[in-house]
Amino acid sequence: MNTAKLAGVVVGGVISVLLVLVILKFINKDSSLRAKYDERQHIVRGSAYRIAFWTAVILLALYSFIDAFKIDIPIKRHVIPFIIIMISVLVHTSYAILNDGYFGMNESRKRAMVMFVLIGLLNFGISILEMNRGQMIEEGKLSSPFMNLICGISFVIIGIVLFIKSRISKDDLDEEEE
Repeated sequence: MNTAKLAGVVVGGVISVLLVLVILKFINKDSSLRAKYDERQHIVRGSAYRIAFWTAVILLALYSFIDAFKIDIPIKRHVIPFIIIMISVLVHTSYAILNDGYFGMNESRKRAMVMFVLIGLLNFGISILEMNRGQMIEEGKLSSPFMNLICGISFVIIGIVLFIKSRISKDDLDEEEE
């Protein structure tokens, strides 16, 4: 890796960490960096982590099988572990959201939704730019810029799960009122 590219990766990493800290401050109602969870939420989150872990193990085993038998797939090798990570994150997030363990007691769901939408749109925008530059596909395989598209799709899925959960919660409230 040349020096300019390495510097870009380091600067991008530092900016990303700072951006995450700002986002956490924005999402939390009390401006703290940590969310506060009750005991039930801790149990739900533990289950979500366990399910996501086993999802990753199964997908990594499948990837090992594909690699061992030299099965050709239209995705560059370095992109596949990222896809596996994102699928595991989606499993964890979806389970935690649907079981009321994702958002802490001091977190604003509306602020989080705004951030999810912005991050998703940003990733879709980057994907479109990379597609227009012809950099999404290298040597006939999906390459690194495809990861932004995966992130954008992931945030759309999280948005759909949040919408479904809000509808379920609203229906539960309506049933209680009757």
